[in-house]
Amino acid sequence: MRTPDATPPGARRRTLLAAAGAALALPALAQAPTFPSRPIRLVVPFPPGGGTDILVRLYAQALQDAWGQSVVVDNRSGAGGVIGAQHVQTQPPDGHTLLVTVSTTHAILPHMQKLPFEPFKDFTAVTLLTRAQSGLFVRADHPAASFQEFVAAAKAQAQPTAVGDWGVGSFGHLVAAALGITLGFQVVPVHYRGAAPIALAVLAGEVPAGSADVATLRPHLQAGKLRMLAINGAARHPALPEVPTYGELGVPDLDPYSWFGVFAPAGTPLPLREKFAEVAQQLARSPQAGARLAELGFIPVGSSPAAFEAEWRASYTAFGNLVRKTGIRVDS
Repeated sequence: MRTPDATPPGARRRTLLAAAGAALALPALAQAPTFPSRPIRLVVPFPPGGGTDILVRLYAQALQDAWGQSVVVDNRSGAGGVIGAQHVQTQPPDGHTLLVTVSTTHAILPHMQKLPFEPFKDFTAVTLLTRAQSGLFVRADHPAASFQEFVAAAKAQAQPTAVGDWGVGSFGHLVAAALGITLGFQVVPVHYRGAAPIALAVLAGEVPAGSADVATLRPHLQAGKLRMLAINGAARHPALPEVPTYGELGVPDLDPYSWFGVFAPAGTPLPLREKFAEVAQQLARSPQAGARLAELGFIPVGSSPAAFEAEWRASYTAFGNLVRKTGIRVDS
């Protein structure tokens, strides 16, 4: 004989509904994609060999070690970083394609020209990998032994002084133009597709001076082939203690740090961005990686998405003020 069920009808209905819900949820959970589900692509909007490229390959290896998934570095250079940035803007916001770039594309160029993207609308912050310092440099046999001598020679000559930079609207372009305006000499900016080509151009005598990051120039500086005359940042670079900052030389507007950061297409979920940021934080804390980054001339950070966005917005304002003060405009 069947034993009567003593469970109250209401409780029985709730139990059946919960069981049905769990049964429906099981297929959904089984179908939920894991991340990453395919190779990750890190787009670098500059040519191989520059400071960004060196840094991103360290980060790519850290991601690959952490997740066991292939990480591809995709160099898409041109237009001061705009070409690569625009490409990432069009990719799905699923965390599989990210942009590793410098402050140029997202904090400087928007004040100088009309871009095919809106930084704060079309991108979202992932992590600030490092801060960086850039400087004005010449070939080791250049007659100017100091920044002051370089400026004096530039003022004395009839022709404008050519200074290489890593693209229209880059920090190097801004530095060269601002120096000329502030200190009273004529400058002709010469645009290259990245920091590494600038170094080669100065070494080859194509241009007498250039502006580029310490990480890219470090091998040539150590080999005694190039000489740094001035550098940005609140303090002198630890690897170049003899090189004064622009602030020390009377041009404090050029002292804000440039940075290397990771961006994702707008709409990329915060949990995915936090996963990338965690790897960057581990990289920054690693004694071995930290020593390598310092050797390259970087200041490791490894921030959260929120902290990077705060610094991004602050630098956007600082560089915007400098662009407006100098009146620099690049019409595309």
